[in-house]
Amino acid sequence: MSNKEENRNIENGLKHEIGIHGILGKSEAIQNVHENIKIASESSNETVLIIGETGTGKELVARSVHLHSTRSKNPYIVINCSAIPSTLVESELFGHERGAFTGATELRKGKFELANHGTLFLDEIAEMPVDIQPKLLRVLEDRKFYRIGSSVEQMVDVRVVAASSKDLRKVIAEGKFREDLFYRLNVIPIYLPPLRERQDDIPLLAQSFLGEFTNSTKNFTKDAIDLLKSMAWKGNVRELKNLVKSLSLFIKNPEINANDIKRIHLSTDMDGVSNLGLMLKQLIQSNAGQTNLFENIGEQIAELALHLTNGKVTTAAQMLGIDRNALQRRIQKYKLTTLNPSIPVVVNNSS
Repeated sequence: MSNKEENRNIENGLKHEIGIHGILGKSEAIQNVHENIKIASESSNETVLIIGETGTGKELVARSVHLHSTRSKNPYIVINCSAIPSTLVESELFGHERGAFTGATELRKGKFELANHGTLFLDEIAEMPVDIQPKLLRVLEDRKFYRIGSSVEQMVDVRVVAASSKDLRKVIAEGKFREDLFYRLNVIPIYLPPLRERQDDIPLLAQSFLGEFTNSTKNFTKDAIDLLKSMAWKGNVRELKNLVKSLSLFIKNPEINANDIKRIHLSTDMDGVSNLGLMLKQLIQSNAGQTNLFENIGEQIAELALHLTNGKVTTAAQMLGIDRNALQRRIQKYKLTTLNPSIPVVVNNSS
């Protein structure tokens, strides 16, 4: 069977393998994820806790839980707890009254109010300040809270889905997370396996991403697939997707082979970063107006800055010469993570 035929068979099987949740894979580990999403979707009031390494697709799972629940027509609101200064977390969650503190020039509804009758996704819940955790626990238990500066109790009907890339039991042992809050969140647990534990899904994922970026005009050779399956993938599915995106931009041949992957790859030790100018020159010359290079490169620059600063948004923004809010908008736009971010594209000229 030719490479084109093999990849066509993979593509033909994608719709079946994706299932109703949009999470690609046929491994037993992913089938378990599908089953748990189904359970969570059928129980539209119970809290869900998603645990998985950075880049495994926690937000995709959270969104799937919402979209397949009875709350799907109501708001889906996201908060990344690691991206909000600790002093602003309470206001983000519960809102504030005008004059509640310096700078509070008008009434502001918090994310709980905005998510009423819908779903609130609390990403990187392990980073929530300890002093705010009791207030979150109260909302989960009683569905009641106060805006900052108000004595009027607010009532909400919100389904909370939380996620963490850290082992919360270890965070509890460190005294940084309340054990009672953990149990209240962990009603429906969903574990997302790292890509290294589901290598058989890599061909499906890689071909799906390639089809997305090239409208199915390119394919992987067998040696390319074998190489992809052998790689470490410390950044998990996000790292794989970034690599495939780069390959779709740089490789103009209809077939992508193992040598192509070796030349253009994601490097955890930052080898090849000095060749950035050559990479950009090649990219601009070969693009011919096919994609928005400012968007593609901007995403990777933002992620590189987060890597170099170990996820510190303020420091990364200073390095980039922009203010923190501007970088935060890009983090939200590109759905980047500020915890152990995966590494942007670098070029290694050695084959």
